[in-house]
Amino acid sequence: MLMNVTDMMNQKTEGVADRACELFRESEYEIKVTKFLTPQERIIVRDTLRSVAGKSSERCFFFGGCRGTERCTAVFLPEWLFDSPAFEDLPSDERLKEEFFAEYLASEAGSDLLCDIPFAVHSRYVYLIMMKSNVDEGYG
Repeated sequence: MLMNVTDMMNQKTEGVADRACELFRESEYEIKVTKFLTPQERIIVRDTLRSVAGKSSERCFFFGGCRGTERCTAVFLPEWLFDSPAFEDLPSDERLKEEFFAEYLASEAGSDLLCDIPFAVHSRYVYLIMMKSNVDEGYG
């Protein structure tokens, strides 16, 4: 039996949502990261976490290696990290939250966390140069 396009899209949506929930649960004590997501998959992950996890969905942020990337991963942070004073003023606005995490990852305090994001270990040097470039150009 042939699937129609809508059924295929629904299966993909459910798969992305299920994987996001699974990683969110697994991230209670350690960082978990998705594969690179399309903009549509990013929306699915964001909306799923908001409906399932409520306020705890703030433990997820999207990271593509530098600001403004179209494709990015969802990074699920452990609960204990949010007890840190660095996270007291975490913005609720999604764009500001991404900037907050980008700045945190570029800081000395966030460097250990950056090393736990698998693809970031290899692109850290490029990422930090781009962060400095964005600040120098007035974007940060």
